[in-house]
Amino acid sequence: MMRIATSTMYDRITTQLNQQQVRLAATQERISSGKNILRPSDAPDEMAALDRLESAARQSMRFLDNLAYGTAHLNNQEISINAFDEGVRRAYEVMLQASNDTYSDAQKEVFAVELEQLKDEFLQLANTRDEHGTYVFSGYVQETPPFSMVDGDVIYNGDDAYKTIFSDVGVELKIGMPGSQLFNNIDYEQSTLKTSFTLALDGTTSDFTLGTDNESTALVPTFSINGTTIEFSAGASAEEIVQAINDAIGDQGIVAEAITTGDDAGNIKISSDTGVDVLMAGSGFNNSDEYTAEGKLTASPLKSIFAILDLGIDALRSGDKDDLAVALDGINAASEHVAIQKVRLGTSMRALENQVGVLEAREVALDEAISRIKDLDYVTAVTELKNQSLALQAGQQSFAQLSNLSLFNYIR
Repeated sequence: MMRIATSTMYDRITTQLNQQQVRLAATQERISSGKNILRPSDAPDEMAALDRLESAARQSMRFLDNLAYGTAHLNNQEISINAFDEGVRRAYEVMLQASNDTYSDAQKEVFAVELEQLKDEFLQLANTRDEHGTYVFSGYVQETPPFSMVDGDVIYNGDDAYKTIFSDVGVELKIGMPGSQLFNNIDYEQSTLKTSFTLALDGTTSDFTLGTDNESTALVPTFSINGTTIEFSAGASAEEIVQAINDAIGDQGIVAEAITTGDDAGNIKISSDTGVDVLMAGSGFNNSDEYTAEGKLTASPLKSIFAILDLGIDALRSGDKDDLAVALDGINAASEHVAIQKVRLGTSMRALENQVGVLEAREVALDEAISRIKDLDYVTAVTELKNQSLALQAGQQSFAQLSNLSLFNYIR
């Protein structure tokens, strides 16, 4: 039979009571703090999982902040685009009304002034800033306004990049378009481009200018291309005229060539890097009384709303009906162009809204997972505290009774 000393029994009981008091104190601390885990050493595995979940939650919050910025940016662009759309519609109404032959020059000047005001309004819209002072149509270039007026022409100073944000791990979303996409790059056919000009050799004036509808006056045997006078002898051959053109303006992105085959053989083709080709044709260059230049559009030019308005303004003041018709076509194309950009903007806004919904749902799931590990279940904890307290009291009472057990008490 094994004998247990009284001191050993007391030591074991005291140790157990102390451990019970520690557990009771820990439960009380958890209840007072509201935390399920007080120290990493209490539950290392759960603390590691908690750290991962909290990191993911912080990352989701950063993505939501990005989306909030992107939404605000798109809202600013939407306001400007809607105002731009209304202005383009008004410009079309003005040009359409001004194309009526019954208006006097003074009345057409009124229309021209209104178009100038619309041009100024469009320039202000193009240089819109957000609440942080950032240009919303400048891409990533922020040092200068995206559009500026230089010698009457509006120049784009920004870049052509679409701003993007990270909306999730490895996911980028566009948050707006550069100004070049909205206010420039208006693609349309110049269906009313002048197609026939006469270059006479009898001393009368010519009105041929490559790439534009503006009339330039020169006495043949000379004519003008982009402001440069080309001289050649009466009865000059196609090769001689080609040589004269290339010598004079070959450095301006304009090239002339004699056509030797096909239906246009014997004629001259003049091409520019703006996408406009002009065919000079006649009854023969060696013995012709006149040359005829026929404009053929080989590519739709990309124009800005400012250039289209300038063309319409100049046409109203010069009385050039053909130029006004070209400008009217351009404004109509601009209206369709803006409608397309609004659709693109709406698509971007929907993509952001959908991503916000995804992240908010993820945030709820992460918060619930974090709460299960981190937050205390008060009902369970209070029940545990009560049981621990009762166990401690019972242990203390039992220890007190055992302490009174002695031979002297038994004899007495």
